[in-house]
Amino acid sequence: MRKTLLLSAVILCVSLALEMPQLNFAYTYIRVSTSSDPDVVGAAVSWDLSDNSRPNINDGRVQYVIGEAGTEDADDFDGPFTEFQAIQRSFIQWRNIEGSDIDFEFTGLVENPVDDANDDVNTIFWDDSGFDAGVFAVTITSFDTSNGDIVDADLIFNDADWVWDTIAEDDTSGVSGRTYIENIAVHEIGHFIGLDHPFVNNSSLFPYTDSGAISLISLSTDDMAPMMATYPAAGGADPDLATVSGTVTSSGTGRLGIHVTLIDIATGEAVISALTGDDTSATNIGEYEIVNVPPGNYWVIASKSNIDNLGSYYSTGFTSFLPAARGVDAGTVGAPDILQVTPGANLTDIDLEVINITTVFEDDDDFGDATAIAIGDAVGSRLENSADEDYFSFPATLDEVVRIQVHADAMGQDLNPEITLYDTDGTTELQSSDPGSPVFEQHARDIQNNAFSDESLNYDCYIEFTIPATGTYFVAVTATGSTSGDYVLTSYSDLSFDDVDTNATTIEADVVGVGAGGADFTITVAPANTAGAAFPDTDSFDVDLIDRTGAPVVLDTINAAVQNGDLYANVPAADGRLLRMLVEASNAKNVIEIGASTGLSGMWIALGLRKTGGKLTTFELDRGRAASARANYKRAGVGGLVTLVEGDAHENVRKLKEPVDVVFIDADKEGYDAYYEATLQLLRRGGLVAFDNALGDGELIDPRPDDTHAQALDALNRKVLADERVTSSLVPIGDGLLLARKR
Repeated sequence: MRKTLLLSAVILCVSLALEMPQLNFAYTYIRVSTSSDPDVVGAAVSWDLSDNSRPNINDGRVQYVIGEAGTEDADDFDGPFTEFQAIQRSFIQWRNIEGSDIDFEFTGLVENPVDDANDDVNTIFWDDSGFDAGVFAVTITSFDTSNGDIVDADLIFNDADWVWDTIAEDDTSGVSGRTYIENIAVHEIGHFIGLDHPFVNNSSLFPYTDSGAISLISLSTDDMAPMMATYPAAGGADPDLATVSGTVTSSGTGRLGIHVTLIDIATGEAVISALTGDDTSATNIGEYEIVNVPPGNYWVIASKSNIDNLGSYYSTGFTSFLPAARGVDAGTVGAPDILQVTPGANLTDIDLEVINITTVFEDDDDFGDATAIAIGDAVGSRLENSADEDYFSFPATLDEVVRIQVHADAMGQDLNPEITLYDTDGTTELQSSDPGSPVFEQHARDIQNNAFSDESLNYDCYIEFTIPATGTYFVAVTATGSTSGDYVLTSYSDLSFDDVDTNATTIEADVVGVGAGGADFTITVAPANTAGAAFPDTDSFDVDLIDRTGAPVVLDTINAAVQNGDLYANVPAADGRLLRMLVEASNAKNVIEIGASTGLSGMWIALGLRKTGGKLTTFELDRGRAASARANYKRAGVGGLVTLVEGDAHENVRKLKEPVDVVFIDADKEGYDAYYEATLQLLRRGGLVAFDNALGDGELIDPRPDDTHAQALDALNRKVLADERVTSSLVPIGDGLLLARKR
C-alpha cells in the first residue's frame, strides 16, 4: 500500500474526424475509449505538432502558461529556483530526449488561471481545493475522439495538503516532508503529452510517489521510448534500439490490459513495458509491441494492471490471473526463457500465456510444505493477505553464489515483499530483508536504498548469498506491513550461466583506429555471462583487426561520380579535402550538412568521421538528388555514418536538439542567414560553421540589384565577419569557404 497518488483525468471532446491515427499498442498511452468512428477506438492520443492552426501549438511547440500566483509556499523555499523556473526545467527534461522532437514554449504568466478544457490554453497553476486525499496534482488531458489529437491540457497542483519546494540540480536526495515541484511536474507533463500510468516503478509516470522523493525527475527508458515513437526526431531513434512484440493469451484468447515487462537479468530491474490492446482494425486483442528497446538480456513477465489508475479504455482489462514468466507454464515452476535482444533486432511472436486462477501453491506456509524449485527457476504467485507466507526449497552446492529476487512493487503490484533465507533445517535464518532480523541486509530490503517509508518506491527485495555447505535450503516470501498481492520470484547462481554472452561482454579500445604503419594500442575485454557476471580474466584474447578506414572505396566513388558527371551543386575536391581536415582536426562527433546534393561533400565529411567515430545528418530537398546521394553513400560504404533527411531543411533543422560540432551549408543562398541562426544555437563552443560559395562566382564585387543570390551572400559575409558570437575567416579556396568558429 502506498500513501500518495498522482492522477490524470481524461476529458473527451467530440468533433469531426480529420484523419485516423496510427494505432500502436506499445507502452502505456492514454487511449480513445469511445468514438463515432470504431476504427479510432484504442488510438493513442498525442499532440499534432504540425497543426499550427491550433492556438496552443506554435511552430511545432506545445505552448503553456502558468498562474502568476504560484504556490503559497514560495517564500519558504529551501531550493534555489522559483516555482515558475521549476516547471520550465521540468518541461526541459522531456524536450531533451534524444531521438524525439517534442518541444514546448512558455508564453507567460496569467492572472486568473482556469482548467477549461475548451479554451485552447494549456494552463498550469496551484489550487487549494477540490483534491481527494493523498493527491499531489491532477492533469486534465482533453482530446478529439474522432482522431485522438490532444486539444488542451491543464495541470493543477494541490496547494492545500503539501509543502512545496524546488531542488538544486546537484542534489541527490530530498528532505522528507517537502514536496518537490520538479518531481511532480515531470510526471504530470507525461500526461500533458499523452502518456498514461505504466507499472514500471522506475518510470516517471509511475502512479505513486512520496513527499521528499525526487526519483521521478529523471526520465527512464520506459518514459523516453514512447516519446521517440510518437514524436520522432528527423534523424530517427538510435538504430541499436530494438523491437519486441507478441500476444498474451488466457485459455487461447487474447486479453486486454495485461502488463508486459522486460526485466534486465543482470540488474533485476524492470526496464520497459507495454499494455496489451483490444480488438481493433490495427491489432488483434492481446497484442503488444515495445519499440526502442535497449539491447540486453531480459526475462519477459506478464502481470495484471491496476486498472483503477488507467484511463477508461482499459476499464475491462483482464485481471483474474497470476503473473507469469515467458517459458514457464502459468501456475507452475520452471526455468524462464531468456530474451536476448541484440542491437536493432525485430523480435516477433514473443508470446505469453496466463491462466485464470487466483490461488496456487497453497498450503505452503511452512518449510515442511515448501514448493520445490531449482536455482534458475521462476514462479508467479500471490500473498493472499499480509499474514500469508510462501516457502520454497532449493538444492545448492558448497560455495555456490545464489541470487533470489522478488518482483512485485517494480511491476506496480500492491505487495511490498520481504524475503528470508533459511538453512537446511528450515528454521535458522541466514539472510533477511527484515530490518528486525539479526541477519538483515540493507540491499535486500530496498533495491533503490532510498525509501522514506514502507510505502515508498521500489520496495522489492533480493538475497545474494554464498552457500556454506551442500544441501537443500529454504526461502520465505512475506509481506511488509498490511500489503499483499502478486509477485514473481526469480533465481539464478554463478553456475546458472556458464557461457560468455555477447550482449553482456564489453570491448573497448583506447584508440579509434590503428594506422597502417602499426602503433601500440590497448583493447580491454570484460567477458560476462548472461546475468552480467564477470568471468575470470584470461591471459590473452584473439583480436581481429578490420580495415574500416574506407578511404580507397570512398575516393573511388567520388572519382567515379566526377567522371560520370554526377556533379550537380557539389563541392570541388579542394573544398572536400578541407572539409575532411576540419572534421578530423576538430574531432567532430556530430556533423550537420544542409544541402546533400548527390552526396560528394557528404562522402568527404564521412572520410573524416571514419577517424573520429562520428556521424553526419544531411538534408536535401530534391528527391532525385537525395536518391543519388543515398546510392553514393552505399557504394562508398559510409551509409552507416550518414542519416539523410528529405524535405525542407528550414523546418527539419529546427527539430534537431543534440549539440553539433561542425555545420556545412551549401544550399539556397537566400536561406544561408536563417540556417546560420538555427544551427548556431546547436553548435558547441569551439564548433565550426562552413558556408560554401561565399565568393558568389565573383559577383560580390558589385552585385546587381536583381541578383538575390549575390545580395544574400554579401549580406551574410558582412554579418558573420562582424558577428561577436564567432571568430571568422573567408578562405579563398574554390568559390570561397566562409568559416565561423563559435566563441
